[in-house]
Amino acid sequence: MGNANFSAVYDPVVFSTSEEKHRMIRKLYPSIFQELNGPRQKTFKNPCHCMFWQKSDSGCFYTGCLPYFYLIGAPKSATTDLWNQLIAHPDIVDIGKETHWWTRSAKTGLEVRNYLFRHSRPLLTLRDNSGINRERQFIIGDGSVSTLWDNSMIINQTYRTTHRFALPFTWADVIYEVQPDAKIIAILRNPVTRLISDYLSFDAYHSAQDFHEGIINATKTFHECLQKMDLRFCANLMYRPRIQIGIYAVHVEEWLRVFPAHQVLILRTEDWISTQPSQRREILKDVFEFLKIEQYPNAQIPAAEINQRMADITTTSQIWTSSIKLLNEFYKPYNKRLSNLLHDSRYLWQD
Repeated sequence: MGNANFSAVYDPVVFSTSEEKHRMIRKLYPSIFQELNGPRQKTFKNPCHCMFWQKSDSGCFYTGCLPYFYLIGAPKSATTDLWNQLIAHPDIVDIGKETHWWTRSAKTGLEVRNYLFRHSRPLLTLRDNSGINRERQFIIGDGSVSTLWDNSMIINQTYRTTHRFALPFTWADVIYEVQPDAKIIAILRNPVTRLISDYLSFDAYHSAQDFHEGIINATKTFHECLQKMDLRFCANLMYRPRIQIGIYAVHVEEWLRVFPAHQVLILRTEDWISTQPSQRREILKDVFEFLKIEQYPNAQIPAAEINQRMADITTTSQIWTSSIKLLNEFYKPYNKRLSNLLHDSRYLWQD
């Protein structure tokens, strides 16, 4: 949907109480809560619940589990390399990185069950094969990098339900409502180089001129949106190229507004892709500590395995200097906002 479609009927929903937001989330996504109505099984570190549970029944007919942690983004920011290092840990079970289930699936009963079973089946298999409660040490995560920023489904579902264009809440709110103890990890890259890499990977790349014209049109549309709507809403609309992803401050604010700071870990791509194994090892140490799993002292930490398209634009040689200047100016206030939010000047990306 283009921004022009929203101007006349935009309605920034403001909940007077948290209970109002709670009711709206459950109204839009009832199946999630219906499937998780049974008691939590505390023998797993992942949040696992009895499904199809009856109070008169002493056991669980099925077990469904949510991820223990979420690697929420950002795309084209070395998330795959970080994920591969995480699943090398013997206690992190690899079932695949991305499903984009929260942001792109229909949340029907069957979809919810499939997502829950996706995480429970490996854990149950490990329990049955290992005995002695070994399953307490295993964890499974979700590495869908759209979870950070893609709230378009919420906007669309809100319109279908209320006939108002609004962003009443984000996936941060929904996941917190379902799983308040979730651990959230994000790795963020300089938004300018991230956008270039994103464009080269996902858009029909023709020439530096096409890219330049694309960002002129996208930023123009974004600023027109700001004349009619608030920043939070405009930063959650879709643009081509995808300039909205790099407005990190708006997206990170949503997660920090909902989750306690000790449950959110923000990393920087430029630190992670360091050629120094010792620096990467220290970052991994911080991540394992954040996840509350044992350190992995025998791990071999190779140099970052960076996607070729990411490496290709390290010098931005395929892009006009004027395009980079335009993007630097566009992202500058949002980088400053993020830097202030995290109390860390590295997120100004002046290095």
